[in-house]
Order: sequence, then C-alpha cells, then structure tokens
Amino acid sequence: MCKLANRSMLFCVILLTAFSGPLWAQWDNIAIDTITNTHIQKQTTLQSLDLDSYGYAHMTWQEAIDGGGHRIFYATNNELELWGAPEEIVDSSRPSFSPALTYSDFYQNPYVAYMRNSEIMLVYKQQFSWHHDQVTSNFQLDEFPTIAIDNNGLVHLAWITDDTTSGEFKIAYAYGEPGNWDIQVLAGSYLGPYGTGACPYIGISSDGKAHIAYRGGDPNYYHIHYAWNDSVGSRYWEYELIPSGNINDFGKCLTIDSDDDLHIAVSGNDGWGWPSKVFYIFKPLAGPWHAPELVSASYSTTGPSLDIDSEGKPHIVSREVSGNIYTGNIFYSYKDIYDFWCIEELIGSDHGKPSLKIDQNGIGNLGINTGGISGDFDICHVTGDIATSIDNQDPDKPLAHSYYLTQNYPNPFNAQTIIEYNLSTSDRVTIDIFDILGRSAGSLIEGEMPAGNHQVIWDAKGFSSGMYFYKIQAGDFVETKKMLLVK
Repeated sequence: MCKLANRSMLFCVILLTAFSGPLWAQWDNIAIDTITNTHIQKQTTLQSLDLDSYGYAHMTWQEAIDGGGHRIFYATNNELELWGAPEEIVDSSRPSFSPALTYSDFYQNPYVAYMRNSEIMLVYKQQFSWHHDQVTSNFQLDEFPTIAIDNNGLVHLAWITDDTTSGEFKIAYAYGEPGNWDIQVLAGSYLGPYGTGACPYIGISSDGKAHIAYRGGDPNYYHIHYAWNDSVGSRYWEYELIPSGNINDFGKCLTIDSDDDLHIAVSGNDGWGWPSKVFYIFKPLAGPWHAPELVSASYSTTGPSLDIDSEGKPHIVSREVSGNIYTGNIFYSYKDIYDFWCIEELIGSDHGKPSLKIDQNGIGNLGINTGGISGDFDICHVTGDIATSIDNQDPDKPLAHSYYLTQNYPNPFNAQTIIEYNLSTSDRVTIDIFDILGRSAGSLIEGEMPAGNHQVIWDAKGFSSGMYFYKIQAGDFVETKKMLLVK
C-alpha cells in the first residue's frame, strides 16, 4: 500500500478491491539531510534544486540579511551523499533575491540566475571558482528569472520586465552565454496590471526551442499562458492559453521529457475562499494539450513542482494551504499502475516551497526550507525511492473506480465546455445545470449509465454570461461544481 509520511492520509482516485504487490511511485526509505544550521530566515524557490548526470544534487537558496534583501548560497553533495559546506555565491553588498538554479552537463557546472537592484544577474562555477555576469543593464524593472540550458551549453533565461515601449509588464527572454546575450521582449505576452506575479518558468526542447509558461491575463481571469519560439534564439513567438479546471490560475511548473513532450502542473482556485487545486496537463510533441487532470483530489494545495521519471510518469509535489495560510505540509501526487492519480502527505507541519527532481534510478529528490511555521529556518534535502515494482500485481484481479466529478474545461468558457465524471458501477445518473439564482438551465443527462469514465458537453450558446453550477447525482453520490461562462 501507499506509504504515508507523518500521518495516515491517502486519497486515490481509484480503489483496488483486491491487491497483491505495491503500487507505483510511493516514496519509500525517506531520508532528510539538513544542509544548514544557522536558523536565519531562508527560502527555497521552485528552481532551487537540480541533479547532474551522476545523480548528485545541487541546491541554491536565499538567506535574509539585516536591512532587507538576501544573500544567496549554494551547496552540493558527493558520492557518499554527504553535503559540503554551503558557499556564499552572492554576498550581502547589495540585496539579491529569487535564485533559480540549473546544472549544465555540457560544461559540468552549476548556473544560478537571480535578481539584484531590478537587474537580472548570473553566477556560475568554472574551474572551482564563481564568476558573475550582469545580463540586463537598464532603468526598468527586471525580476523573477527562470533558467535552462540546452544541449549545446547555451543558457536560456526568462523574466518579468516593465517594458518601456508598451508601458506594460511583459515576459523578457535572453539566450547566449556570459558576456554575450541576445535579449528580446515577448510583445505578445500580456501579464495584466499586476504583472510582477507572473513568475515565468522556462524549458528547452532538444532542438533548442524555448518554451515559457507564465501567469497571464487580468485579475479574476488569470490563467497560465504558454509561449514558444520556432528555432534557437528566434524572435518569432507563438502564444497559447492553457485551460485548467480552475477559474483562476496562479502557480505553474513546466518540464520537457526526452521525447520533447510537454508536461505542466498548474495551481489555482475558483475565487476567494475556494480551495486551491492542482491540475496536470500534457501536450505531446505533435498534438494539442490533453484535458487537465485533477491531482490534488479534495485537498487544498498550491505551488506545484513537477518532474518526469524514466518511465515517462509525472510526479508532483505541492504545498497545502488553508484559506490563504500555508500549513507547512507538503503533498505528493502520482499516477498508479492504472494511470489514475493518487495523493498522500509526504512531509508535514513546517516546510516551505518545494523543488522536485527525480534521478534515473527512481530516487525522488526534494529541496525545501523549514521554518515556515516555527520560524526555525533551515535548508533540507529529502530523498526517497519512488520506483516500486509491479511484478506482483495480479492482472486478473478486478478494479473498482470511485465516483467522481471533475471541474469542467475549458473554464472560463465561451459557448461550449466539457464535463467529465466517473462511475464505479452502472447507475442512474442526472446532471443538471443551474444559474446563480438556482434556476434550472437544463439537464445534460438523465438515465442509466454504465461504469467507467464519461464526458458530456454543455452548449451554452443561448445563455448569458455569468456563473453557473452543474450538479451530478448517481445513486448516493451527489456533487456540485461551479463554472464561468464568458461571452
């Protein structure tokens, strides 16, 4: 069964009526290494952790200094899994923030992008010493960098900029190497009036194309937008909105697998006071985005970090949130052998923003800070075996699916939207639509349906914009969700 860390809490989208042998992907043999012991306020970021081709971990984080700002540190472990002393790679002479790390297997060196005095900076290790490079030098706001390195060793960066041409916040992009940068502004990116929260995440496909996910749009209609160029360093960009099951999306993490397929985790909610939900969305190299898949079940989690294992399976960690307060608990979502999502608490009570990587041996690596609740801050590296065997699974044993209703997609929508539901057994099903005043807007289904997963489309061409509710009843199972029609 799924092994729980700290408390017995497990939700699976499916239930096994009979089982012999372990499921895919639980964290076993969890070990936690505490890298620091100063207890000064520290914080990891979504890109605090990376692994090199040997499986060694590399970490960066920011540490608070008196008067505001942060110093930036780096540490790595060795073949004995022992961590070296943290190195201060950006000193306190000027406040620095938001480090993002990647490891270059081409040059066999770590690179860390960060922001300092509204400029984007880069620090990298070469021949046992750290070198610094200033990427931007202007009088505008540049912040929250993300970094990736392609197969030829070129560095790719994206960040938020206060574009002087349009007077709007935009996504900026640069590629090249220290001292030689080609910088451009993505004119088609729209971040809204509060664009500093867009926080881009970049990935590079095997052909050197850049893929950038970021929060776009206006308040109350935020969604994750996706931009990509058509060749290495190209200034021709295309843009796309990625639909999730949330009315508003905020957090995102993107990764590209060895086949150049795209995987993204998105977090958001349906408005103030509603639980935060995490969805996983997949895009094959030569195809459209697949339907979003809810990975957080009934838990309220946000800030996902995503990686793909050697079998192509996605793994996601996220932070539990109650209202707008982080609980310090980290949840782990994974797909079982039947391709259904499960979720369990991984570590709990005092942890901050997680950064997830999985090595080629199926070992999960998590870079994270403590102190979010207790104020006793440290940096930790969490490892666990996520690759469990399926050799003992009996394929002849029956499988029972749970009843569930997913969030409609796209959402918000114009005219048509898709609603998915699942039945564990054949049952009489009704799905009804109501407006915000509780008046009936019609029925989508009313009758006997077989067990399994089903989809139904609501065509709202004859209805006005606004909030609507859809309600399913199947036997004793009843659930209602809301959706937003925007014309």
